[in-house]
Amino acid sequence: MEYSWRGGWRPTLGMLAIGLSLFVPGASAQTATSTRIIKIDGADVRVRTSGLERRLSGQPVIVLEAGFGSPLDSWNPIFEGLAQLAPVIAYDRFGLGQSGADPRTPTFTRNVETLHDVLNELAKPPYVLVGHSFGGVIIRGFSAIYSSETAGLVYLDTPDFEATRAERAELLTGEARVRALQPPDFSTIPSDAPTKMRPLYEQFTLEVRDDFPSPRKWRQPSNVPVGVIVAARADYVPAGAAGLLRLNIRHKLEWTLGSPDSMFVVAGHTGHSVHWDDPQLVISMVNHVYKAAAKRR
Repeated sequence: MEYSWRGGWRPTLGMLAIGLSLFVPGASAQTATSTRIIKIDGADVRVRTSGLERRLSGQPVIVLEAGFGSPLDSWNPIFEGLAQLAPVIAYDRFGLGQSGADPRTPTFTRNVETLHDVLNELAKPPYVLVGHSFGGVIIRGFSAIYSSETAGLVYLDTPDFEATRAERAELLTGEARVRALQPPDFSTIPSDAPTKMRPLYEQFTLEVRDDFPSPRKWRQPSNVPVGVIVAARADYVPAGAAGLLRLNIRHKLEWTLGSPDSMFVVAGHTGHSVHWDDPQLVISMVNHVYKAAAKRR
């Protein structure tokens, strides 16, 4: 398992490319961006917001959920662009960036509840949630637990948590098939991992080892617009992963086909950090989902 503050957790799957007609948002009045510390369960959480002071009644807020190991700064390439569309909130999860350690035992459900607590401190619903990598797992959980507060979802190269170990193994041969049937070994936490982050590794690796039992049971609302981008740049797709790629695409297509006004893009020109490789693509997709969500309010 790899992570960086820019890229977040890097799943082992790659993805394909279809075209997208991009919308380029027009410039709007400058908005004030604020970065500050708030308290959640008595612990520090760093948040960055923009446009909340000019929010209209009932207007959706864009919420950014970063990848594994990534602080809110990972959204720098698109934060200001999104702030031209609507009010925006980003934050450091417990254990990351300038936030403190989680005062409770981390779990995937705990991540979702913490996000809800952060949002309760900053802005009332509804929300259009944007999740990169592991952040996509968290927004899926939010949409399942707090469906009435969810106006739209955008997944950026989220891991295929619906694929089982047996499904993946069927698509492989030889030693690769044997390895795929075995639980991954995450016995060693990186030595340079900050102390406050080590519990995050522990809860994350337990979920991966057991084939993502928590997100597998979370059901996405059927009445909200959904956007999905999967990355498929040639140097990002593992050798021999074409079958895994097709399985991933099939699962992700279901997320969009079951929702109104949705969009699915497989981007052959980007790697895992899609919002760094092509910020305008991501801004355009968020804009599409946001407009559809606002129209439905």
